[in-house]
Amino acid sequence: MTPLPRVTLLLVFGFLLGRGGLDVLPAAVYEWFEVVAVMALVMVGFLLGGQFSTAQFRRTGRQVVVISVAVVVVTASVVFLTLLMAEVPLAVALILAGVAPATAPAATADVVHEAGAQGTFSRTLLGIVALDDAWGLMIFSLLLAVAATVTDETAPTVAVSTEIREILGAVLLGVLLGLPMAQLSGRLQAGEPLLTEALGAVFICGGLAIWFQVSFIIAAMVMGVVVTNLARHHYRPFHEIENVEWPFMILFFVLAGASL
Repeated sequence: MTPLPRVTLLLVFGFLLGRGGLDVLPAAVYEWFEVVAVMALVMVGFLLGGQFSTAQFRRTGRQVVVISVAVVVVTASVVFLTLLMAEVPLAVALILAGVAPATAPAATADVVHEAGAQGTFSRTLLGIVALDDAWGLMIFSLLLAVAATVTDETAPTVAVSTEIREILGAVLLGVLLGLPMAQLSGRLQAGEPLLTEALGAVFICGGLAIWFQVSFIIAAMVMGVVVTNLARHHYRPFHEIENVEWPFMILFFVLAGASL
């Protein structure tokens, strides 16, 4: 009934219900946000990983990598130079420039899904959004290390090693969980057993990522990449997650709006 994406309407609706609006939500609801956010984002990450099949990467891989790197580098550079011209302290400008390239994969993925877009442009866009998180973590770790050099000579090594461990640990976790999931997915027909398996694997991935203090989005993406390339019927688990994802997305966006 409106030209607006449903994501926008859910965020506005959440804001109206939250403390910035009518303040009708119980206080306990805000405690759910972190858990709901992780549950929604690991599903989004898994589905985005499904965009990186070998065939798809041959068609759009080069564009995805080049554009995603350019987006991250240009965004960080523009923010950094603008803040310097505004006479913001160097360390603060570096940290904010590192934060600036962060994107919202859930919102982009849902707008594409709502539009029913299946073309090369939409697949390239989803690939860019997926890689943005990895590049964003890398550039943030580098700029954080430089900012630490300005204030503390011992901090840079710790900052860089922490971010490298977060990225590599997420990749390793995604591979270790994706391999058995790819083998098992071909043995189950679409339906409740496969839905249980797929949802369980995605949530286990998110939970273990938080436990090991690595990126749960990257871990879920890597698991999706492994499944889409190795599973005999790779489309089945992705379809099952798509079928159950939307209620979690509603809660995620409404609570995000309420938290503003």
